[in-house]
Amino acid sequence: MKNIIFIILAMLLVSSSAFAQNACQKVVKIDQENNIKTPMHTIKYPQNPPPPPPPSQEDRRIVYWIHGLGGNQDALSKAAEASINILQNGNGFQARELESTRPHYGEMSDIFGAASEVREDINTSVLSQNTENVDPNDNFIIGHSQGGMVTMALLYKDFHLDPRPENNRFYGGVVSVCSPLQGAIILNNTATLYEMSGEGCEALIAGPAASVEENFLIRLFNKDGVVEDVVENVCDFIETDFTPILFSGQTVPTTENYDVGSEEIEWFNTTPTPGIDRVAFYGVESHENLIWRTMEYFVKSPNSYDFWEANPDYGALWNNAVANKLKYEDKYLEFTTKMLVLESMGFPCGPLEWILSPIGCGVWDTSYWSFKAKRDAWKKGMDWITNLNSDYLWTIGAKEVSTTTTTECECIDFQNFPSDLVTSPGPCPPNAQYCQEQTTTQVTVINKETDGVVRAESASNQPYLTAPAVRLENTSHMQARNNTAFKDALTDLYDGAHGMFFYTEPR
Repeated sequence: MKNIIFIILAMLLVSSSAFAQNACQKVVKIDQENNIKTPMHTIKYPQNPPPPPPPSQEDRRIVYWIHGLGGNQDALSKAAEASINILQNGNGFQARELESTRPHYGEMSDIFGAASEVREDINTSVLSQNTENVDPNDNFIIGHSQGGMVTMALLYKDFHLDPRPENNRFYGGVVSVCSPLQGAIILNNTATLYEMSGEGCEALIAGPAASVEENFLIRLFNKDGVVEDVVENVCDFIETDFTPILFSGQTVPTTENYDVGSEEIEWFNTTPTPGIDRVAFYGVESHENLIWRTMEYFVKSPNSYDFWEANPDYGALWNNAVANKLKYEDKYLEFTTKMLVLESMGFPCGPLEWILSPIGCGVWDTSYWSFKAKRDAWKKGMDWITNLNSDYLWTIGAKEVSTTTTTECECIDFQNFPSDLVTSPGPCPPNAQYCQEQTTTQVTVINKETDGVVRAESASNQPYLTAPAVRLENTSHMQARNNTAFKDALTDLYDGAHGMFFYTEPR
């Protein structure tokens, strides 16, 4: 779900490890040459034979790296390359005796069509393997985000929809990374994102439109100072041009199969896959400033960092957001101060002052109410930026409401009259006299763990797991493609910590 986050960026334009385990390396012990001197002769203990040469490319297992929504074959390139290239060894990571291949799929068919395209790439990749020395079912899949959902669809096809013989699947394990395995709530809330777009346009344009002299927005859209033109062009740009382009990437057919409640997810959840090792990696980020830290890696690719170094949470996007918020706060304070000065002088006028000094009241009251209108206009943008993160948390399902209703029966106890009411839990008995029911509703806001796009309870809940789900701390949705937490999780995976099926010798 790559582009859906970008919808919030339009608003800015208008304002300027699982448990760790030691590496399980296979050590070949070589006895040193021992010379034992005796009066008669010298005995030499021969060395053990040298280890066999490393396997050739054709004799290695294959890992299929499957990209997410809007991605391509380069999306997981850093992890795929580091897994095979000994030049990238270091910082606790070792390349392995495997080969990386990166299948690609289009997004103009449904998720099963995408799975069919991945199947074709898998079949092609296996042609290069020496099946006399390596079992193609030792290959496995690592799918990020929607790539994990395409993998679920492939499993469903191979085990149910179009069953394939075991020796014709060419994989024996799957790993999902930040995939919406139980649905992506953000896909259920696209209408809310449209509303956020419109509200943001109105809120952020209000201050500059009310203060024509503050023309950074006018300059941005190359207008000659006509407020109506600025409003029309900015909002048209966001609501007519920018937003539909961004949403076009979220309404492709592949996304229609894994919103919350989709029947396809139920199919995936109820289709056993015997013989397949299954692991789920899921990211968790703090809710604080989550939208900005998540969007950072949508704007700047995690692959732009060196291997495993996509770790900073804050960047240019956050700095820009802070700077823009300060602009709105400064303007709000400026006009608030001007109002306070006039209030200290006795303005706005009351009825008597208008009678005594109609000209003065007319001049200064007009200024006062103009300052107030401008202050309130700038406050709209300030509040929108301030509340954006919280609104986003609700939209992605990181916050939800739990409602609990309790009923009690209150009755007058005449034996102890006048005493307090006697209260008992539950509804009142039928035909009870001098009693009334009291219903209390308690609303609780529940915070849900998330990677900034997918809730952790969705990304961790892959059906038929063969090992506990793996938590990637301080990892946002796109960051998971090339950060330290992903490196550590892959190291554990290759070391067999999440199932010996995945154990792969270091190169």
